[in-house]
Amino acid sequence: MRIMLFATLAVLATSCRPQGPYATETRCITTAWETLEQLGDEPCPGWSSTHFAVLLVTDSTEYLFGHPYPSDDFAADPSFLGPGTVVSRPRMFPPNLLATMPAVNGLPTVVIGTLANTGLSPGEWTSTLLHEHFHQVQFNRPGYYDGVNALELSGGDETGMWMLNYPFCYTDTAVVHAFDRYRSALLAAFAPGSTGMNARNDMIAAARRALFTGLSPKDARYLDLQLWQEGTARSMEQHVLELLVAKDITWKEIDADTRSLAQAVETNAMEELTRTDLANDQRICFYAVGWAEARLAVHRGASFWRSYFEQPFTTATYFQR
Repeated sequence: MRIMLFATLAVLATSCRPQGPYATETRCITTAWETLEQLGDEPCPGWSSTHFAVLLVTDSTEYLFGHPYPSDDFAADPSFLGPGTVVSRPRMFPPNLLATMPAVNGLPTVVIGTLANTGLSPGEWTSTLLHEHFHQVQFNRPGYYDGVNALELSGGDETGMWMLNYPFCYTDTAVVHAFDRYRSALLAAFAPGSTGMNARNDMIAAARRALFTGLSPKDARYLDLQLWQEGTARSMEQHVLELLVAKDITWKEIDADTRSLAQAVETNAMEELTRTDLANDQRICFYAVGWAEARLAVHRGASFWRSYFEQPFTTATYFQR
């Protein structure tokens, strides 16, 4: 897979330049591919061996990069140079989408709008690609789909939209208060001069138990899945950027500094963790809370990312000792 990835990267970098307005997006995708090649499986098991297919959604057209077997509705696009590396079709997805799903022939594919339609800088856009690639790694793990189905949360929805639309008890007063106490416990653990690690973990674990005890079994499974899948992906995004910083790798091709991007992920996540409100922000709250859980678990031991997939769909083990 890494040999094939490098060959695809080489074609993109040298002969697959768009003649239209998407040259920057192409450079960003190429930069993300280079990052996979540079880091191998250092971020986590499966990082470099998982297909990194990207569907760029523009106002009228979708361009598919790096997919090993595109569906028949795609055709080689004359706006790109090179031997058919990039294929396209008329737009099907919203032009501002940022998601990973089995969008093309069942393969988990990053579906992403243009820089203009997502409102991201080239560095942020590339960092988001890496965040979404972690979802590809998650979805590619043996047993992932069977495991998710076993949670019995879909309510018969086979499109996957239930992950966004699940009727969680966002406005239940007791749940809101318990979620806020858990959020506060996580925040306190980041404060300078906070209690020792064992006491801090005990405080977080107690607040977490109180939150989950007050949920129905289905709601508890949904929250656990969202924290494990979505929140931890944001922590992985920061983890990858920090690995690049440690290797003194910056993204000169897109004029982006990996150190600044890593700091921005933490700053933004901490701001969200500080101000987030379950009743108003609903599912968005889970990103910052899941990020905090994973960051604190990483601080407990460098083996966190090696063991992340051993107990899927739950973050309950992050603070056990």
